[in-house]
Amino acid sequence: MAEEVKPQAAKPDALQMRLQLTPSNQSEQPILANTTLVMPGSGFVYVDFGFIDPGVLPALGQVARQGGKMPEQINGRLAARLALSFDVVQQLHQQLGSVLQGLQRSQAQASEAGKAAARPDRKN
Repeated sequence: MAEEVKPQAAKPDALQMRLQLTPSNQSEQPILANTTLVMPGSGFVYVDFGFIDPGVLPALGQVARQGGKMPEQINGRLAARLALSFDVVQQLHQQLGSVLQGLQRSQAQASEAGKAAARPDRKN
């Protein structure tokens, strides 16, 4: 006989509090990355932040447009590797989603302001 599955109750809203992280060694220095690689692991998600020479990607596009032979691999530098628990991945996802929504709203408002400024004034 099949067991009845009851839906789980929704979790209450997360408690919001400030967090201050104290730097150690050179950790306060930002690391420039222009590419990421995400790999699931056992109990963790590994996130590699890397740097590819900015001229490489346009050069590859040019080679492709000209029908040239594409390289099998692109070499870059590993800037940092993070091992994140699933809870931290979920927090990062929520935080990045909030940032992206804010950026999208700002871009939309700037676009609307630009369109309004470009319209001729129709006052008589």
